Amino acid sequence: MNDRKKKLMIIVALIAVVGVSIGFASFSSSLLIKSSLSVDPNSSDFRVVFSTSDSEEITDDVVPTKNPTTITATNATIDNSVTPTIENLSATFISPGDSVVYNLYAYNAGKYLAYLNSVTLKGNKSCTPGEGTSIQLAGQACEAISITVKVGNDSYNKTTTGITGKSIGVGKSTPIEITLSYESTGARADGPFEVEFSDISLYYATVTGQDEVYEGQSQILYTGEIYRNSSEIFLMDNHQ
Repeated sequence: MNDRKKKLMIIVALIAVVGVSIGFASFSSSLLIKSSLSVDPNSSDFRVVFSTSDSEEITDDVVPTKNPTTITATNATIDNSVTPTIENLSATFISPGDSVVYNLYAYNAGKYLAYLNSVTLKGNKSCTPGEGTSIQLAGQACEAISITVKVGNDSYNKTTTGITGKSIGVGKSTPIEITLSYESTGARADGPFEVEFSDISLYYATVTGQDEVYEGQSQILYTGEIYRNSSEIFLMDNHQ
C-alpha cells in the first residue's frame, strides 16, 4: 500500500512538473534594440596633389623638355602646402615648330578613390604685340600657338564635361603632360609678342560623371596671378 502511494505520488509529481513546463513554454518575451549612427567624413581625407614621383608625394622642380633645346623655358615648381599648385610654366619661342613639355603626376594622397570629372577651359587666349610688331601678324601667329593638357591617355584643349571612368586609386597616380606649342605651319610675326592663356581647370571628386564637384580637391597650375578655388586644378600660363 505504501509502495502504491509512493508510485502514485511520483506519477502525480511528474505530471505536475510536465504541466508546469508546458505552462512556461506558452509565454514569450521580446527585446527591442533601436540604434542609429552618424558618419561625418573628414574632407581633408580627400587629397589629390601634384608630384614628380608616380609612387609618393615629391615636389621637386619640373624640368621641361624643350624642342629645340636652344629655346628658353623655366622650370615649374610645385607647392602642395595649402592648395596643390604648380607654377612658372613659361617659355620663349623663336619660330614655328617650337614646343615645351612639362611632365608630372596627379598623386592620390588621400583615402578615397578620386575621379576626374571635367576639364574646363575658362576663356580664350590673348595676344599682345610687342613694340613695333604688327598687330595683324601677331594675331595670325597667335592662332598657331596652343596649350594641351594630357591626363593619362587623353588630351584636352577645350572644355570637356561629364568625364567618366578616369580614376586614381589611393596611393596611385596619373601622369599629367602639359604642352605649349607653336604649330610648325603657323604664321610668323615681324616682332615679339606675348601670349596668355586663361585658366584650365581639372576637377577631381569622390564621384564620377559630375559637371560640378560636391566633394573635390583643388590643384592649380599657373604662371602669373594666383587664382584659387576649392575644387579645381587651374592652369594659367603666359609665354612668348
